[in-house]
Amino acid sequence: MWWKDLERWSFNYLSRANEGLLGYTKSKFPIEPLGKHLVGTMNGYCIKPVARPTEQKMLKLNALNPAGLDLTASKFIIIPKKIADHFAVHKDDLFICRSVGSYDHIAKCAIAAVDAPDTVFPDIMIRVRLKQSLLPAFVCEVVQSPLGRSYFQSNARTAVGMWKIGAEDIANFPIPVPPLAVQGEIVERIAAQQGEIAKERETVERLSRNIEAEIEALILGIKRVN
Repeated sequence: MWWKDLERWSFNYLSRANEGLLGYTKSKFPIEPLGKHLVGTMNGYCIKPVARPTEQKMLKLNALNPAGLDLTASKFIIIPKKIADHFAVHKDDLFICRSVGSYDHIAKCAIAAVDAPDTVFPDIMIRVRLKQSLLPAFVCEVVQSPLGRSYFQSNARTAVGMWKIGAEDIANFPIPVPPLAVQGEIVERIAAQQGEIAKERETVERLSRNIEAEIEALILGIKRVN
């Protein structure tokens, strides 16, 4: 590459750029930086948990569930009300993992389905609030798509065993922007397909249990081999 074309020294970034893994570059819909559609972003709060139950809770990393933000995945904390209000979870907030030891968890994200004034988000996450031009559920699906994850993994920096992305990476994320109606249709289609996957998984798990029970019965002689 020419010196003028080098954007950063990271081998991870350069090698993935060479493979065309820097996010979306072609689409029927206009591709725009996500920053154009942001109300704002904010890093979470850092505090040690306490052992006893309290009125306030802080999310854990496994709260970032593709099906939605899992408010039960939390730990107890004690913080002033002013701080709790500032970092509280609100409906339609999008939370993205920004700092983590596992490369595979970079940019893992989830949407809050309800307001949770007693729950705050930690500094390993960044909160994203969007303008009305983009549906939070649509943005979440794009970020979680293979090209979306690849963009953030390409831009992740590592130091002292931690992988990190920042607000600038989120603002620069190239996202296809369909009309709102189309965004809604895409989200509904994905939800329907995920429902089908869940049904198939349940069928497979049930079949697996039946097979294991049959094998055990054959071994114990309770059932004869046909």
